[in-house]
Amino acid sequence: MDIQPFLCLFTLMGTLFSTFSFFICLYVATTLGKRLRREVVLSEITRTYCEIREFNFKCRIFLQKFKTTPYYKLLGSFHSDLQRICINTDQIFLEAFISSDYQKLLHTQKALKTICSQIHSIMVEIEFRLKTVCR
Repeated sequence: MDIQPFLCLFTLMGTLFSTFSFFICLYVATTLGKRLRREVVLSEITRTYCEIREFNFKCRIFLQKFKTTPYYKLLGSFHSDLQRICINTDQIFLEAFISSDYQKLLHTQKALKTICSQIHSIMVEIEFRLKTVCR
């Protein structure tokens, strides 16, 4: 009995099995990779959001203590600017957790970092105005 047909069949089955296994592993790796990237971006968004909320809280406490001084009028609309930024931050953060689109998450991450820089620039402006008046 010739064993050549069995070897050919065995080789064909092995090739099909390894190809099938490769595509299953590729699919699983791609799916897990997308989830992992999404989770990393969501954790970064959460960290930035918490930083903004903490910074906003500290600013509001500072402005509340500063409200009784005559210099409060020099700050202008900074208080309302901070409130507006905080509301926008909440809205952007909620949209990020509703969305499953990776590109939208990246856009949200960029928007929150922009908001963070806006808050820092507001605080630098407040500090500059206070230093100018107190001299």
